Amino acid sequence: MSNDLSDRRDARRFPRIWLWLPVCLVVLFAAYVLAGFYLVPGLVRSEATGWVKTNLDKPIALGEIRFDPLTFTLDISDIALPATSKPMVAVGHLRLGFSILSLFQPAYRFTEVTLDRPFIRARIAPDGSLNLAELRTRTHSSGPNPAVKISILTVNQGRVNYADDSQAQRPEETLIPIAFTLTDFQTNLAAGGGFTLNARSEQGEGFAWRGTLSIAPIASRGRLAVTALKSETVQKFLGGKMPLALAGGEASVTADYDFAYGPQGLLLTLSLPQVTGSGLSVVGDKALFRGRLTLARLNVSAGPIRFAANAHGITRLTLAMPRLALQGLGVTAAGASAPDLQLSDASLSGLTLDFGARKLALGSLVLDGAAASVRRQHNGQISLLSLLPPKPSAPVATAPARPWQISLDQFALNGARVRFEDRAPARPARFDIAPLTVSATGARSDLSQPVTLHFDTGINGKGHAAGDATLTPASLAGDLKFTLTGLALKPFAPYLPPLKSLELRSGQASASGAVHFEGANLKALRFAGNAAIGDFSMLETSTKSPLFAWRSFTLKGMDIRDNRVEINQASLVRPLGQVVVLPDRSFNFTPLMPPRPAASVKAAAIVPIRAASAAPAWRVHLKRLGISGGSMGFSDLSIQPNFSARVEELKGTIANITNAPGQSAAIDLSGQVIDQFSPVTIKGSMDLMAYDRQTDMQLAFRNIELPVFNPYSGRYAGYAIAKGKLTTELSYKIDNRALKADHHVIVDQLEWGQASTSKDAVPLPVRLATALLKDSKGVIDLDLPVTGSLDDPKFSIWPIVWQVVGNVIEKAVTAPFRLIGSLFEGADKAQYMDFAPGSAGLPQGSAEALGALAKALDQRPALKLDIPAGPGIREDAVAVADGAIDKALVANGKAASLAALDADDQHDGLEDLYRGKLGKKPAYPDFSADALRGAPGAKPDAGDDDRKTLLESQWMRGELRKSFMPGNAELAALGTARATAVRNALLAGDTALDPARVFMAAGLTATATDGHSRLELKFE
Repeated sequence: MSNDLSDRRDARRFPRIWLWLPVCLVVLFAAYVLAGFYLVPGLVRSEATGWVKTNLDKPIALGEIRFDPLTFTLDISDIALPATSKPMVAVGHLRLGFSILSLFQPAYRFTEVTLDRPFIRARIAPDGSLNLAELRTRTHSSGPNPAVKISILTVNQGRVNYADDSQAQRPEETLIPIAFTLTDFQTNLAAGGGFTLNARSEQGEGFAWRGTLSIAPIASRGRLAVTALKSETVQKFLGGKMPLALAGGEASVTADYDFAYGPQGLLLTLSLPQVTGSGLSVVGDKALFRGRLTLARLNVSAGPIRFAANAHGITRLTLAMPRLALQGLGVTAAGASAPDLQLSDASLSGLTLDFGARKLALGSLVLDGAAASVRRQHNGQISLLSLLPPKPSAPVATAPARPWQISLDQFALNGARVRFEDRAPARPARFDIAPLTVSATGARSDLSQPVTLHFDTGINGKGHAAGDATLTPASLAGDLKFTLTGLALKPFAPYLPPLKSLELRSGQASASGAVHFEGANLKALRFAGNAAIGDFSMLETSTKSPLFAWRSFTLKGMDIRDNRVEINQASLVRPLGQVVVLPDRSFNFTPLMPPRPAASVKAAAIVPIRAASAAPAWRVHLKRLGISGGSMGFSDLSIQPNFSARVEELKGTIANITNAPGQSAAIDLSGQVIDQFSPVTIKGSMDLMAYDRQTDMQLAFRNIELPVFNPYSGRYAGYAIAKGKLTTELSYKIDNRALKADHHVIVDQLEWGQASTSKDAVPLPVRLATALLKDSKGVIDLDLPVTGSLDDPKFSIWPIVWQVVGNVIEKAVTAPFRLIGSLFEGADKAQYMDFAPGSAGLPQGSAEALGALAKALDQRPALKLDIPAGPGIREDAVAVADGAIDKALVANGKAASLAALDADDQHDGLEDLYRGKLGKKPAYPDFSADALRGAPGAKPDAGDDDRKTLLESQWMRGELRKSFMPGNAELAALGTARATAVRNALLAGDTALDPARVFMAAGLTATATDGHSRLELKFE
C-alpha cells in the first residue's frame, strides 16, 4: 500500500521537473552568453596581464577584447609587448577560433588563428644580446604539453624590424608585408599541416615558404624561395662575421627540403633546383685573398643534399651538384685599376660529395674565355701573388686524418689569354699566350696517379705550341709529345747578357718530339725529335748591319739522354757572318768576347802546356752539319773610302762536331770571293773544343781581283791598284800547341795606278819592290812559313805573317841585289863595280856577274837598271895626274917603266920636273925624326937618308899634281867610259835584255871605296 502511494507522488512530480528544465537551460545559456560577452574579455585581460607580469616581468598593452561565446571566437586588438612606444612584439588584431567539441577529443582544435598587422622588433644590443630573449618565460610546465590542432593559422600584413647595434654601422632592415598561412597543424601528429609564408623587404627582396610542419616528431617539408636578396643586406648584418665583404649584386635561391628531428637525430634532404646571382662583387679579407672579385652571373643547381647527425656528430653528408655556371668573373688585386684575372664562362657539372667516405668528385670543369694579366716586378714579385694571403705560421701538429679522395674527371680551358710582363730584366719582356686551350683527365688527390693533358696555344701572335702529356704530379715525372712552330726569339732578348751595340733583330724557333722527364733530375731527361731556328739575325746597331744571321738552322734526329746530346744531322742554310772594323777601329763582335783578364808580364811569359781537357758534364755530338748558300762579309769603316769584301755561296760539310776531348771534326767547305770566278776552299780537321791540340787545315783563295783592296793600297802603299789578282794557299798544322804554318801567296800582274795623298803611306818604293818581286810572267810568288809555340805570350800568327811579308818587301827595297842574288846566283855581285882609280877597265870577274844580272833582268821585265855615268871623282883625278907624272919621269929618264928607276933616280927626275914646271928649286920642309920613322912606303931597314929621299919625292909629287890634274871633260869622259863598259858587258852575249831598260845615269857618280872608284848599279 505504501509503495503505491509513493509511486503516485513521483508521477505527480515529473511534469513539474520537465517544466523547469528548459527554463534552467535558457537561464544557463543566457548566463553563458552574458559571461562570454562581458566577463571573458575582462578575465582574458586580467590573466594575460598577470601572466606576462609574472613570467616576463613586463607590461603588456591590450586594446579592445571581444569574445563571442556562440562561435567561441576571441578578438583582441592593439596588442603591444611591452606596453611602450617601441614594443618588441605587437599585433594589430588577433582572432582565435576554438572548437568547443575538441575538449572531448584527443587534441584541442583551434578552428582559426588570425594575426593582422603583427610586428616584431628584433634588436641586437651592443653587448651582442638579443632583445627578444627577454620574452623567454621564467616558469615552465612540469607536465606534458597538451596536443593542439590548428585548422588554419593566418598572418596578414606582418612586419619585422631587425637591427644590430653591436656593429659599428648599426644596420637595420624591415620585412613587409609578411603573409603566413598554416593549415591542419597538430602538435602530436607526424602528418603535420601545410603552411605558406610570404614576405618582402623594403628593398624589394622576397621570401616565400610553403610546406608542411609537424611537431611529433618535429618535421617539415616544403619549398623555400628567396628572391633578389641584396648583397648590402647580407653585408650589413653578417659582414663582420664573414671573411669576405659583399660590395654589390643580388642573389635568388629556391630550395626544396625535407627535415625531420627525432630520437635518431637530425635528418635533412635538400635540393637547390635554382640558385642565381647577378652583379656580385666581393672584397676579400686579408686572411683569405687580397683583392676584389666580381661576378656578372651565377647559376647553380644542386641536390639532393642528404645530411644526418646525432649526438655523436655527422653520420651522413652527401651532395650532388648537377651544374654550376659562372659568367663574367673578374679578380682584381688590391690597389689595381684593372682585373688581373677574367673569365667569360665557367661551368662545373657532375659534382658529388660523400663526407663519410671522404670522397669529392668534381666531375667536369670547363673554363671559357679566361684572361690573366701577370707581371713580375723588378724585385721578382709576381703580381698575382699579391692576391694571396700572408703565409700562415707553422700549423700545430695534429694526428693525421684519413685523407680525402678528390677527383676531377675532366678539365677544359678554352680560348684563354695570358699576358705576361717581366719587369725584372733591364728591358721589360712581354709575352702574349693566346688562344690557350688546355684539357686534362684523371686528376686525383692521390698524386701518384697519372694525369693526361693536352694543350694548344699561340705565342705572341705567330708562335704555336701543342702537345699531349702524361704527368704524375707527385713526382713531376711524365712523358710529353709536342710541336712548337714560329716562336719569335726577339721577345726573349731582355734575358740575354747585356751586349753593347748588339741587337737581336729576329729569329723563330721550332721543335717537335717526345720528352720523358722526372722532375729536376736532369740525368733522367730524355728527348727525341727535331729542332730549328729560322730567320735569325743579330744586328750591330751602329752600322745597322747583321753580325751573323741565317735563314734556317735545323737539327734532325736529336737524342738527349744520360748527359749526352746526339744529333744525326744539322743543316745551316744561307748563314751570314759579318766582321766590321768600326770607325773607332774596334770590331763589331767585340761585345761577344769575354773580357781579357789582366795578367803580369812575368806571369804571361810562363804559360805551361795545357793538360788534356776533362770530359764535359754534357757530351754533345753532331754527326754532320751541312752548310749551303753561306756568306761571310768583311767591312772596314775606319778607312776612306770604306772597304768591303764577301765570301759568297759558302757550302760544304763539317762532320763529327763534338765537345768530347781528343775528337776532331772533318771540315770541307767551298765558296767564292766577290763572284763565282774567285773560288775559296777550306778543308782539313780540327778539334773544335781544343784547336791548339790538333789542327790540320788548308785554305785556298784563288783569282781574287786586287783592285777591291784599293782602300788599303791607297792609304798604306800610296798607290791605287790598277790591275792584279791574288791567290793564296794557307796551311796550318798545330800539334800540342806547336804551330807550323805555310802561306803561299801568288800575286799576278800587279799594276799600280794613280798615287794617293795618304799621310799613312809607307816610305818605301813600292813600285820598285813590285818590280823586284815580279817574275818574267808578271807573277809574284811568295812562300811565307811561320813556326812557333802558342804558349809563347808574344806569339800571334797574323802579326807574324805580316811581319814576314814586311820583311820581304823591306828586303826587296833595301837590298834588291841580295834578293836578286837569292834568285839568280851571282847576280848580286854585279851591284858594285870597283874600278881602279882613273881607269875605265872592267874589274876582274865583272863579266860573269853582269851576265848573271842580265839574266835576272830578263826574268824581271818590270825592272830598270841605272849605271852611274857621272864624271870621275877626286881619286880618279889624282890617279890621272900621277899617271902623267910617271909618264914624264919615264920619258925623261929614258927608262922603259917607272919600276926601272930606283928611288934616287925618281927623286932626281922629280926635281928636274919640278924646276921645269914650277920654275924654281924645290923648298923641302924639315922632316922631324918621327916623320922619318913613319915615312910611308919605306923599307924597314932603310936609313934616314933613304927615308928622307922618299918623303921629299912624295912631297914633290904632291906639289906637281896641281900642274898635271885632268880637266872636267877628261873626268866626264872617264865616267862615260866606265858606264859604257858596264853596259856593253851587260848586253853582251845571247841575252834578250832590252837595252832600253838600261840607263847610263850621269847624275850618279862613283864613290871611293877601299882604294877603288866604285860604281853602284841601282834598280828602278
